[in-house]
Amino acid sequence: SAATHHGACTGASCPVTGVTGRINQAPLFTTAGHDSVLLSNFGNFGTATVSAWVYRTESTPARETIVSYKEDQTCGFVLAINDDGANQHPVFFARVDNGGSGAWQEAEFAEAVPLNTWVHLAGVYDGQKVRLYRNGQEVASTDAPGVLHQCTGNTAIGSRSSQELHF
Repeated sequence: SAATHHGACTGASCPVTGVTGRINQAPLFTTAGHDSVLLSNFGNFGTATVSAWVYRTESTPARETIVSYKEDQTCGFVLAINDDGANQHPVFFARVDNGGSGAWQEAEFAEAVPLNTWVHLAGVYDGQKVRLYRNGQEVASTDAPGVLHQCTGNTAIGSRSSQELHF
């Protein structure tokens, strides 16, 4: 990238590239292969937006992490599906500090992300609310005034930054 944040593949293999995507081409992450891409620390910031086109080919009983920013350090944010291990709902979590105390805040949409269908998901933390968007429409929000809790750590695409809970 222009900011010199180059990713490194982890897992059984790198995600397969060149797969037909929603627009142009996309990587294919597999749960069985524990595929993910790690990016170095982006630094600190108080608000964030993350989005991804998602095409699920199978259901799993575990959480499917799409993007995790420093999540293994109890800070940052995560965009995922199926956090409860049973439903295929999209969710966006952000670790928010408000007056010296921090807590995970979430916005979850109770409608499953279907298989074999392109869906655009976005999570936003704007300093006031944690918001989740699906196909351009806000579908969930939670009041959460404050700033993102800061620490150092990696960002992962396709798993938690601790290399667990793969997409």
